[in-house]
Amino acid sequence: MLKCSNVKMKKGFTLLEVMIAIFLVTVGIVGVFALINKSAVQMGASPNSLIAAYLAQEGIEIVRNIRDTNWIETPTVFWDDGLTLGNNSADYNDLFLTPIPRGVAPPYLNTDTNGYYSYDVANNPTIFRRNIIISKIPLAGSEYALKVLVDVSWTEKGKINNVKVEDHLYNWH
Repeated sequence: MLKCSNVKMKKGFTLLEVMIAIFLVTVGIVGVFALINKSAVQMGASPNSLIAAYLAQEGIEIVRNIRDTNWIETPTVFWDDGLTLGNNSADYNDLFLTPIPRGVAPPYLNTDTNGYYSYDVANNPTIFRRNIIISKIPLAGSEYALKVLVDVSWTEKGKINNVKVEDHLYNWH
């Protein structure tokens, strides 16, 4: 005669299953918090990166404006008058392209009451520095172009950030 045991199957989780479930939930929550933290950090840096990009583009436009003014107002001068020092590169730091010595950090930009950036010390200081570096690029014969490199830097949360923009200007007039 066959005797059946009357063992009931217990339903529920084992200790191992509970530990695995807790581990997976913890990894998911930590991942979500890391993503939220990274997004918050990036959102804080975005406005300064955008401002730096605009300041760098403005540096290029300053040099273009001087070149175009040389063509329009004074056709008897060279197209790059006031932009280079002989065959050497020169660092410039403001709207009037005042040369600054190599290796010296440019001064901080300031904002006026209208929010415009300048080097006027009577205005509100900012975290941005702009350095405009102009150098000659030899072309065929005696022709040359100007390489304009604008480097805008700022310090944020102990880290130095940079935005660099480069353009080449030619004597196409």
